[in-house]
Amino acid sequence: MSRIGRFNLVVLSGSAKPSASIGQTLGPLGINMMTFFKEFNERTKNISKNVPIQVTLEPLNDRTYRFYLRTPTVVWFIRRCARVPMFSPTAKHHTVGSITLAEVFHIAKCKRMDPPLINLTLKSICKYIIGTCNSMGIKVCRELDDEGKKKYFVDVNQLDNIKKEIRTRNKHQKRSKK
Repeated sequence: MSRIGRFNLVVLSGSAKPSASIGQTLGPLGINMMTFFKEFNERTKNISKNVPIQVTLEPLNDRTYRFYLRTPTVVWFIRRCARVPMFSPTAKHHTVGSITLAEVFHIAKCKRMDPPLINLTLKSICKYIIGTCNSMGIKVCRELDDEGKKKYFVDVNQLDNIKKEIRTRNKHQKRSKK
């Protein structure tokens, strides 16, 4: 049994359902989607629903497969901590939110068991996360000021809805300019 390849997917935990993007990956490999989703949902039953889990799928030449789960992306963690629906397109000139060093440390503790980061120190993972924050327009500070504390009034579960509203509003503004 040799490995055919390696594929990276992002699947929502606990409630994985067949979709076009996953079907395009699994279909040509001859992997049954329903068995994959049953196994995936069984492995992620202890994780909150709708958390985007990174999956590394390794199909074998006898139509079987192995898959490994990783934590969500750093961007997802930062977005949840900063409670911002969208990041700044001009990060160096405009900040859209802030997170504390304690939150960066907690993200680093979550991410340190991911295979690419397993041999790195916690300090270097924190530096990597801070660099990601800077490139996204998120300010990292020791403590939040009064403006930063307002973020706790935003419901984390509503971020995706707010993002959709902003995108549709931007589309309408672009169409009205034409």
